[in-house]
Amino acid sequence: MDCDWAPDDDADELEVSNQTVGPANGSVQYLFRVFKRKYNKQQISSDERFGMWLVRAHSIDEFRSTLWELVRPHVKRAIEVSSGGSGVGYVFRWGGPAEPSEEDAPQFVTFCEKKNKKVYTWNHLSKAVTLQRWQDLEIILAIHEYSTSLKTRAIYQLALNTFLAPTSASKPTTKKPAVVKKPLLPPAADGYSFRDEVRALRETFSQMRSLMTILDSRITLLEQKCDDAALVAVQMESTEAGAEDPLEHFQLKVEKLDCDEEDD
Repeated sequence: MDCDWAPDDDADELEVSNQTVGPANGSVQYLFRVFKRKYNKQQISSDERFGMWLVRAHSIDEFRSTLWELVRPHVKRAIEVSSGGSGVGYVFRWGGPAEPSEEDAPQFVTFCEKKNKKVYTWNHLSKAVTLQRWQDLEIILAIHEYSTSLKTRAIYQLALNTFLAPTSASKPTTKKPAVVKKPLLPPAADGYSFRDEVRALRETFSQMRSLMTILDSRITLLEQKCDDAALVAVQMESTEAGAEDPLEHFQLKVEKLDCDEEDD
């Protein structure tokens, strides 16, 4: 049985309110820090999750009865767990009465010494001297909601599924909607139905639309290339200084050619 302290995801719904009960002049009294557990391995949370119970009485029997009256609203009917043998897993059954009494307290209450992490049972409260020894110790009262038989979170979940999950008989049955049969379309003259023809036309149209998109993109690209094309300027190189210009003394000699034939 664990007596550890650490943050816990389930602590928000397990808080216990502060209580002061019993006569102020009681000779037997103790201040407990109280934490409620769903299963044994559930780690006791940080300080703000605890309730503080100051219990006072004139005798140890009165002290036990007063303490149980504070515990009783926080417990439910005990669940007992046993091993079902190889391949069976765990077997769960209700244990004890539907309304637990003080006689069932050992199934629901343990005491944890914070410093040494020592665990005490309910039966340790049989003598007032026990509380006297605890006066110099910090004792945490752990309340086990479904008894100390639920050791781990996995077992706790299995137990809840066994006892609290709705059965198939209790689940409301819903009628399945009637299936409405669609009328068949008459076939075309060539053996295909009108729906087949529509599907074929849609596929053809889709292919044509894809082709048009490709062509449009290609045309746009070519137009952009035409717009970006730059004119290349042709520049005549100048002659070097002192070089003779070959056209400076050029003369065109024209000769007159007589192409007429002489008469005989």
